[in-house]
Amino acid sequence: MKKVLLAILFLLTSLGYQQLVDQKIALASIPKENLNLFEVTQSYQTGLMKVIELQEGMALFVEKCSECHELDRALTVYKDPKILEQTIKKMQSYSKGAITDQQTKELVGFHVSEQQREIIAFKETCTHCHDDKRINNRTLSADQWLETIKRMQQKASELISDEKINLLAAYFHRRELTMAKIFSGQCHVCHYVSGGKATSMNLSGELGGVVVLASEELGERFQRKDLDSLVSYHIRKELEQMDLYRNNCKTCHPDGQPKREKLGQVKKGGRSRDEWISLIASLQGQDLNKETRNKIKSQIDYHVSRYLKSGDKILGYK
Repeated sequence: MKKVLLAILFLLTSLGYQQLVDQKIALASIPKENLNLFEVTQSYQTGLMKVIELQEGMALFVEKCSECHELDRALTVYKDPKILEQTIKKMQSYSKGAITDQQTKELVGFHVSEQQREIIAFKETCTHCHDDKRINNRTLSADQWLETIKRMQQKASELISDEKINLLAAYFHRRELTMAKIFSGQCHVCHYVSGGKATSMNLSGELGGVVVLASEELGERFQRKDLDSLVSYHIRKELEQMDLYRNNCKTCHPDGQPKREKLGQVKKGGRSRDEWISLIASLQGQDLNKETRNKIKSQIDYHVSRYLKSGDKILGYK
């Protein structure tokens, strides 16, 4: 949440926000019929209105929505405009008059315009030099995307301004979270690690269904080629988990799986996932930071899915 707020603050500051607010006050004091006499360019007026709308939209969101919806959740996932409108109208009915029809319209516009600015920034910059399929086939953390974008700016400063760095970082972060949300909200119903169904999917066929789920979630927001990237995303995750398992677990478990009798020697009741993560990190001699935790989670997901696919019950794991 802090990163989101800092990005927004940077954007407003970099555009001279206080100067633009002063300009808004000056514009408001001039009769509409004399507005053409005011010595500002049309492009500046357009930039002024966009920044003011952004600030007002954020203020409205904080006032009406933030009590139940955190910024880093509500403002970092792609939604089709029609679905956004339906969701906000549903929240309006829950609010019992606290959100007016006009505020509903403004909230929809705020969410949609934010998404659109990020998508436009992506299309105006990255696709000049890179095939979009190549870009969509990459999965990086937020920090890694930011580092990559800054490196690209050094090569193409005429395309990537400081403002666009933040827009592009937000675009990729939002895209990663959207894909994760689609999986956790849709696929996870049938594909999960601890309740008897396998996380691993058939790489040649079953993943095609993800495209259908994504279409329902995103509507017209993404094109087919973007939805196809979701399939390759899951394939990459599967292959990454296989590599992690081979490179870390097989040192102590050369036959691929621990002996069944050793699996039964864990403490009664089994270890929780967090306990397993801590244990594996200590065995590997690694600090238990976020990167290590995510890496070990992938190892566990792959290892557990192999058991569940074979029909075996995993002893000592809950």
